[in-house]
Amino acid sequence: GAGQYRAGPARQHDLLEWHLLGSQKYLPLLTSRGCPFRCTYCASSILNSQWQERSPEKVWEEIHYMHDRFGTEHFAIFDDALLLNKRKRFSRIFQKVKENLHIQFHTPNGLHVGEMDRETAELFFACGFKTLRLSFESTGAEILAKSSNKVTVKQMTQAVENLTAAGYKREDIGVYLLFGYPGQKIKD
Repeated sequence: GAGQYRAGPARQHDLLEWHLLGSQKYLPLLTSRGCPFRCTYCASSILNSQWQERSPEKVWEEIHYMHDRFGTEHFAIFDDALLLNKRKRFSRIFQKVKENLHIQFHTPNGLHVGEMDRETAELFFACGFKTLRLSFESTGAEILAKSSNKVTVKQMTQAVENLTAAGYKREDIGVYLLFGYPGQKIKD
């Protein structure tokens, strides 16, 4: 798949038919596949039975290559678990982005709010992350426990505080909420 490299001068990127996408100003990116969480509302574990990380070096090389080769200015990151194991993968990739490129990133899939500490929020801002979607689900403790039990209201509050302290405005931050979950109260 994208980002997997072969020995020798030809890279997998050279073999893919990127021109079929039309403009390469916006391209998709994966730093991992699948998700170790088993949220009741999510199909990720059905589509990918295991969570697999890509090498940070290969992801960086892919970003750099697409930017140089096609002038790609925007990357949509479709990871289901972008911030898991963030010190090994996310931080290593995006520290290089921060130091070398001026491009933008978008996260249409929900980000794990428990991993959005101040350092991570500042790296997001410095690297040009524009579309932020936080995975929260609900303010109701019962719903959170039934759906995933991976996030708390306190973690969500802290994540938003970290992002705003890093430079984001509240209107820059989107939040995914469950609505109509069985047993959910309207106040949740």
